[in-house]
Amino acid sequence: MRALTAARTSLCPRPQCHLPCWPACREASSSAISAVDLTFSESPRRTFSVFRPAQDEGYTHSHPQDHQHQRARTRKRRPPATITPDPPPIPPLPPQPRNLDAALNALPPAFLAHPPNTGPHGLSTLLRLPASTSALARLLPAITSPVEPSATGYNQRLRALGWYAQAVLRAHALTYIRPVVDEALDVLAAATQLDIKNGADAVERGIARYHRFLRALAGTNPATDLPAAVQDEMARVVSSLVSVLEGMTPPATLAARPASFNALLSTRLLAPTTIGPILAHAKRWKLELSSSQWLAVATVGLQAGRHEGALRALSHAAGSDSTARHRLMAAEGVASLVEAVKLLEPFVAGLLVDTAAGETGAGRKAVDSAIADPTTSTRAWSILLSRVAADDCVTAKQLSTLVSQVPDAMAVSHTLTPVMRGLVQRGDIVAARRIWRDVQNSYQAAGEGRAALIDAAALSVGAEVQFTRPNGLTHALKAVDYYAWRPRRGHRVESPRPAGGRAVRLDTQALNVLISLASRAGQPGVAFRLWEAGLPRWDVVHDDISLTLILECALMCTERGFDPGMDSFRGRLRALASALHSTPTTYQSKEVDWRSAPITALLDPPRYSWHEEHGGQQPWARARALFRTVVLGNWPGLADVPSPLGARSFMGLVDLISPRAFPAASTCPPPASGANYAHIIPSARTWEVYMSLLRQYGVEFGDEAAVVDEVARGLGWMRALGTKPTWRTTLEALMHVGEHEGARRRVRIHGRTVLARDEEILRAWLGEWLPAVPSESDVANFRRKISSQ
Repeated sequence: MRALTAARTSLCPRPQCHLPCWPACREASSSAISAVDLTFSESPRRTFSVFRPAQDEGYTHSHPQDHQHQRARTRKRRPPATITPDPPPIPPLPPQPRNLDAALNALPPAFLAHPPNTGPHGLSTLLRLPASTSALARLLPAITSPVEPSATGYNQRLRALGWYAQAVLRAHALTYIRPVVDEALDVLAAATQLDIKNGADAVERGIARYHRFLRALAGTNPATDLPAAVQDEMARVVSSLVSVLEGMTPPATLAARPASFNALLSTRLLAPTTIGPILAHAKRWKLELSSSQWLAVATVGLQAGRHEGALRALSHAAGSDSTARHRLMAAEGVASLVEAVKLLEPFVAGLLVDTAAGETGAGRKAVDSAIADPTTSTRAWSILLSRVAADDCVTAKQLSTLVSQVPDAMAVSHTLTPVMRGLVQRGDIVAARRIWRDVQNSYQAAGEGRAALIDAAALSVGAEVQFTRPNGLTHALKAVDYYAWRPRRGHRVESPRPAGGRAVRLDTQALNVLISLASRAGQPGVAFRLWEAGLPRWDVVHDDISLTLILECALMCTERGFDPGMDSFRGRLRALASALHSTPTTYQSKEVDWRSAPITALLDPPRYSWHEEHGGQQPWARARALFRTVVLGNWPGLADVPSPLGARSFMGLVDLISPRAFPAASTCPPPASGANYAHIIPSARTWEVYMSLLRQYGVEFGDEAAVVDEVARGLGWMRALGTKPTWRTTLEALMHVGEHEGARRRVRIHGRTVLARDEEILRAWLGEWLPAVPSESDVANFRRKISSQ
């Protein structure tokens, strides 16, 4: 028995360990195996006889001589005992990386140059990890490197680009979307040409590839919820698909693959920017759209505010007069309030007009359906109250009377929010505060359904209601911070939480409302602090609208006579008198941990001085610096983009011999690695406010030539980024350049050498890439309009 135990222990050793005594254990195991072999060779049958099971009924005894003969024969056949060498110790597995940066740091650079798509270290695994802009920048060369010109290589590259785009959206790194789409369009075009060359079904395969990439680009959210920059890139992909199909021989249409055609016209992939190319393609080739496709077009059009187009699309959908969904959408898009009330009448159970008179059987069925479906009734009340609140002919008293008839089950955020906003706009502050107070009380007393009472939209309107009180900005910020969700991250939160209520996740729109309220209050210091505190305090990222509001705040505060402290002569005198006859100010600028700081840290303290916080930098100068930090921080290569005006100097010998020509159009530079504002892509509206800021306060630069150069260079940046300026932006730029232009110069315009002014040079350059450019009379009219204001 003891020998058998030793045999089992030696033949089945314990798992290898990594202790220093492992070699000694190995030698002991080898000697034990040798001893066991001797034990078995002497009497193997006797050793195992103890463990033999009970004999069966058919068991027969044999003669002892037979046993001896069998043992001798077994001893001859038995091979010599051999010792199998132990495998080398397996190194411990590395811990699972927490983010993409850690995973990339553990991999060799040669592997990162050409990573595979699949596997434990493939792109499909790596790009699922939380990523930063620096990590995405390290992988960008790998997915934009030359690809193998084969169907397999193209398909693998498109899958990698789709995974990369989804990682970019999760990281809010919008500056990396355009390089991804540029590479994808090149790969899609090359794959289509390869299919045509090989004689494959290029039409169906091409549409399927475009469809898969669009689905990856949209991610898990509907296209209408995506940022504007992503929607613009989706429009580029759709326009490229339509162009490729119509350029084939013979031309093809999207109807060649019905599944993809139906997906492109669904709310999943349809965006306001993609409606135009698809409908234009369908109109050219006379493609028939189904009822569900027209309904998706109408839905997206209503969300984008294109009511006329949405109503035309809705009229093509079958059953537009009977289905509840069609009636609600039509009520949301019609221009007349009377028509909207007639469409919503069956769903609100005749509270506005008597539905018993003239009600048809279909209308009565709609009423019964609305009563049976609370979601439809709630939406109907929300549309009705939104339309009534937006109508200027409705008084505050009528609006209050209407909201009192809303059933308790329908009194949720979507129905009460437009009423509060309408009452504030009409000046009935008492009624708006009463509704907001009732909502707060219901939120505290509610159970599981409290999320429907106060959401981010209702909290934004509640901040506007609180703003109407004396010292309203303080009350608005306290109300939002009281209900807002705060990331803990190991820091103690000092602000109180709503008793028994769950915190509300703020969105970017709520942050923008607070910045606009600070602008209306004439407190740019609060606006800039909200800009800094949005992400660490409420986990809310900025967008292009946030940057636009910051620029507008700096512009409006100075226009209204904002005194930044010692930046003006009167301010310096007041500061000197304060220093001589009173105690010094108690405010000191310092770094603030916005995650745990009280709400008072966002507000201007007593005896606040802008100069002591920001020095001699005025609000407009700080906003200008912030804008340039965002733009040049995201795309450092823009600093090398030449100005369309070139060197603004007097005509010299070089200009006489070889007149200057317009600089070549610059391409979009690559995004920067580790940019702090990669989630912001300035829109055309943002550039418009930036140009207004330069025009109004450019005289304070001290150098007129520097201002004109910055205005012209800003237009060059817009062209490099693919952002078309608004009509007002071109007017601002042409007027400012015309007022501070230098001497005439010899330049080549449209192949001719002419002696032109800076305004004429800039106008000709704008005409190269814009469909319409303001004339001299347009600029003169705009100048008179600005002077009259």
